[in-house]
Amino acid sequence: MCSNYSTKSQITSLNALQPLLRLISEADPDLKFNSLSTIDRILDDYNARGLVRELNGIEPILNNLKCDYPQITETVCNCLQKLATDPNNRAVLRDIGGLDRMIDFIGLDETKDVHVHCLNALANLLEDTECLDVRLKKFDLLRKFFYILILLAYSIQWWT
Repeated sequence: MCSNYSTKSQITSLNALQPLLRLISEADPDLKFNSLSTIDRILDDYNARGLVRELNGIEPILNNLKCDYPQITETVCNCLQKLATDPNNRAVLRDIGGLDRMIDFIGLDETKDVHVHCLNALANLLEDTECLDVRLKKFDLLRKFFYILILLAYSIQWWT
């Protein structure tokens, strides 16, 4: 694995990150896990986080969040946690619905073992005030919808 800085910089300088990002979409879980683990190690370098965004790699990483293998899901969450420390990556995650997808993931009972890792990524994502504003606006809209439903139900009772 690439644990020292020189190996990480060599991987990025040889443009090996793009093939790794393509490999995480493959069906083979071992290939997926090894690719994601390598990407996770590379993301320890802050500059690589912008490179993943430029290579449109955030969405393929996010797409592996609901994987059948907890090791892969944990690695995805670790990658998302590191990616979400960059403000531009947070904007991308917000635009592709990453916040909602992570919240939906936390709501699943069958993935309880990796919820902590997802919460760490979610905490980094919520540092973005725009992301929080989008979430609050959706909540406000939902609250208004329920208010209208209650009024409607009350009206129906009154008329009957």
